[in-house]
Order: sequence, then structure tokens, then C-alpha cells
Amino acid sequence: TLSPKTVHNAATLLRTMFAARKGGSALRLGYIGHDPTIGLELPEQIKPEIVPPTKDRVWALISAARELGGMGYGATFLGAHTGVRRNELLALRFSDVDWFAKELRIRRAVSKTRGTDGAHKWEWREGPPKSKRSIRRIGLTESALAVISALKTGRSDEDLLFPRRAGI
Repeated sequence: TLSPKTVHNAATLLRTMFAARKGGSALRLGYIGHDPTIGLELPEQIKPEIVPPTKDRVWALISAARELGGMGYGATFLGAHTGVRRNELLALRFSDVDWFAKELRIRRAVSKTRGTDGAHKWEWREGPPKSKRSIRRIGLTESALAVISALKTGRSDEDLLFPRRAGI
């Protein structure tokens, strides 16, 4: 009744406990004579096919975000037109927009970490993106620039495009 992924996770945990190369595994500490996970047959993991939304569905989502109002429209529009990850989108500042080259510089991302203030279990921190290859420049269309321009009205270059309390 368990999914193949759950079985693989359990097997990985057992291999680590019984015979990990580093740390205090049962084999290294002498509690067992051999690794009992050797020869373990695991179920095949079938990864589901990812079907991206159609162009009509994307535009329906953008239209719905526009009707709801607020910053969600800008986030939805830019996410759909640039393909940036959500955590990268939420870390964007107006200084990341190269208006003349019509590009968006991805240099940081937000991530959820354990809270340190004693009151919150989690908090959001700004840091580097997912990997070194994630630091990149993305071309912007005129319509994407117009959306960013509308968000910038009355705000400085160091402001976030989508402030933390914007409701997205």
C-alpha cells in the first residue's frame, strides 16, 4: 500500500543506518557483520509526465489574477512570461531590472528557514538562488516591462517588486 517513493526513502534510511560510509553506521560500529540491504529489490519509480498548461489556461490564470487585483497579477504575469521560480520572483528588486537591455537579472531567491526569534517556527530569508547556474539574465517583452513599470510607481530601486506582505 506504500508508494514506490516511500519504499525508496525507507530503503535509503536503512542503508544509511546499517552501512553508511561516513558516521556511526551499524556495520562500522560492529553491531552487524554485513549490510542486510544488499540485494534488496525496490519497486520501479514511475515519474508522472508533466503536462504544462495550455496557452489559454495561462491567460485564464492571468485574467483571474487581474480581476482579483493586488500584486498577484504582476507576479502571475511575470511568472508566466519569464519562467522564473517563485522563490526567485519574490526576491526581485527593481534594481534587478535592466531597463535598457530589457532584461531581468536573477541573483537571489527567498527560502524558508527555521525561525530564530523564538516566536516563529519558520521565517523567510533572502540568499542565493537554487544553484550557480540559476544566476542568469532573462529577456523581457515590452508587456512584461510595462507590468514592472506599473509596479514601480513611487518606489525606489532597492524595493522588492512584490513586498512580503503583498498577499501572494
